[in-house]
Amino acid sequence: MQISEWVPNPVGKDSGNEWIEIHNDSSHSVNLAGWSVKNYKESAKVLPGVEISVGERVLFLASDLKLTLRNSDDYLVLINNEKEMDRIGFSGDAWEGYSYGRDASGSVSWLMPTPGDRNLESAMPMLADVGYIKNESGLSGFDFMILLLGSSILIVGYLLYTVRQDDYLAKLFLRGDE
Repeated sequence: MQISEWVPNPVGKDSGNEWIEIHNDSSHSVNLAGWSVKNYKESAKVLPGVEISVGERVLFLASDLKLTLRNSDDYLVLINNEKEMDRIGFSGDAWEGYSYGRDASGSVSWLMPTPGDRNLESAMPMLADVGYIKNESGLSGFDFMILLLGSSILIVGYLLYTVRQDDYLAKLFLRGDE
């Protein structure tokens, strides 16, 4: 049994829209009676005693479990009879509208949410989508990235030109010690 994905920071209001997905990756059906889940600084919240078939995924709304998911530096622990069965967590800020979990290869990362379905490959978004680079130009993401690439090439070209024009810099960077 494992926590396959969870959404700590949904688009819009968090309350009622955060969810946790539990996946039965074992070779037999499992009843969740006696199982619980907890996160950073909260007590364990008891899961409903539902039967999960082999390969099945079950969603739980965090609000139904009375669990508040944090939008930064959080983790979830899946517990059976006081024994930790799985742990998954992230540091930094949660990406709004993305889930955190295990992709198809088992690697842990931010994903496009697939509630109740098999998780896809990691969906690490383009830098512009997560706010590392602001695109307020109205260009599409692809056009914006091409513009950034072109600008970078021009800057590198200018730096190389400048180095070649200065004897000291040319000797230092291009010819080394002679």
